[in-house]
Amino acid sequence: MPLPPSQPTSTKASKLDSKIIWNPPIPAIDLTEVHQTISLHGLLAVASHLRDGKECAFALETDSKPFSGGQCIIFVVEYSDGVKYAFRLPYHTRKSTIRDSFFAHELETWKAMISNRIPLIPEIFGFGLSDDNLIGFPFIAYEWVEGKPLLWYDDKPCDPTHREKIIKTLASFTIETACRMQKPGKTSAEVYVTEAIDRKIKRVLNGTLRTAKLIDCLRQRSLIHRYVIPELNDSPWVMVHGDLSNSNIITDPEHDISGIIDFGFAEYLPLQFAAVFPRILDHETYQDQNDIDVALELPHDPQSSLVWQSKNTAIKRRDRQLFLDEIKRLCETHGEICESFYRILSDKQEIRRYWWFTAISNQKLHQVMVKVNWLLPEEELVDEDLSNEWKMFRAANLGFW
Repeated sequence: MPLPPSQPTSTKASKLDSKIIWNPPIPAIDLTEVHQTISLHGLLAVASHLRDGKECAFALETDSKPFSGGQCIIFVVEYSDGVKYAFRLPYHTRKSTIRDSFFAHELETWKAMISNRIPLIPEIFGFGLSDDNLIGFPFIAYEWVEGKPLLWYDDKPCDPTHREKIIKTLASFTIETACRMQKPGKTSAEVYVTEAIDRKIKRVLNGTLRTAKLIDCLRQRSLIHRYVIPELNDSPWVMVHGDLSNSNIITDPEHDISGIIDFGFAEYLPLQFAAVFPRILDHETYQDQNDIDVALELPHDPQSSLVWQSKNTAIKRRDRQLFLDEIKRLCETHGEICESFYRILSDKQEIRRYWWFTAISNQKLHQVMVKVNWLLPEEELVDEDLSNEWKMFRAANLGFW
């Protein structure tokens, strides 16, 4: 295979005037199909069995209108004594060994968080990891968290004290999770991120990833030494929730967080890649918008990083600073893990590093980063030769050829 071209094909960020579509819609529910696939009578029977035969019925109209997320649907049952259980079913994922493995991983992670006494995690009361049960579908039965999904926009909650309370709770949850759930790394952080990019390059080469080009993936690979923090290369891997977005943060009428749900994206990561802002505070958009303008964070600063205009308001910047201040305060009691989080999140390169790392797995963000030359100064691109990066990739992946 010939060496990749050495000249970039991207345009500068200042010339970018396109828009991208970011969030896929939540899958629609075909209720007829739901009732053909899932036994609601069987679900009530399972629910009753979990509490020694206590009578129960569907609550919150979920028998006809189950709650729906990106991967799962949720039914709620209420017992005669007023106790409620939720049943989580991976309905939106096609039946396969991958689905079952993914769901089993979520269950094991969830149970581990409970055993490590992570705050705000609902209890699990029962589960089935195959279709071989009365429901006819895999399920996790757990404590129903009273409250409503968080509404988090610049004007909601409007009271600054309510916003501050939520931000501080999320900071504490993030640090408690990382500190209580850590383990020796499978690899160093550098090996981890190199292997992740190399898997992406292999998909490009074998034709299964058509939204990326080899030259652009090699450029991303060449930035590993720019963004990997050497002093944290062999730090522990820590648990992250992975999706602290509105729908997974449940709040009560007093704007206290009553529970955190959905552990499908929870995983252990190298410490330096685990330190990110929660989804409600990060630099992407998770609001009710599809078309997102891409712009420089500070228009007068050509070396600034990317943000989405909808998330770079003064309020969003203030919210992120509140989160960072709380992390700093927690350093007094939570030691090196917390100190590393603060160091990473307060670094002036934090946004650039976030985009670079997230673009490994996020195809849309990869395309944006290509358009802006990975936010590199122009002089670093003119005479850059990536043939050496190509040689290193080949040497590290001899079994691929």
